[in-house]
Amino acid sequence: MALSIWCSKLTLKVYIEKAEKIEVNEFSNRVFERGISKPVEDIDSYCYKSSKGDDIVPVNGTLLKKCDRLVAFAEAVYSQMHGITSSDLKEATRNLYKELNQEEELKDVVNYLYGRLEG
Repeated sequence: MALSIWCSKLTLKVYIEKAEKIEVNEFSNRVFERGISKPVEDIDSYCYKSSKGDDIVPVNGTLLKKCDRLVAFAEAVYSQMHGITSSDLKEATRNLYKELNQEEELKDVVNYLYGRLEG
């Protein structure tokens, strides 16, 4: 079954076997192989393959999601530091802090940013 997804004036074809039900979104791990996008679970093996000059372009959706959440958190912190605030923004900042502080590789950055609000 071929699905066409319109994104930034590009049509991407995603092929999914009938038996599989794989959700595909901007944070899905996927590879572009010969111009065709396909979802994958083990993105790390494709990242290694792509460094060998193959016609494979991996998209690490898991990493993209973490980056997206971190940038949203930084934007919320800096907005509050510059006087833009509301109860919803404060709550969103706290929720993002709790979520991102669980990620070992992000703890230092998250705590630094959150500390800027406190100090």
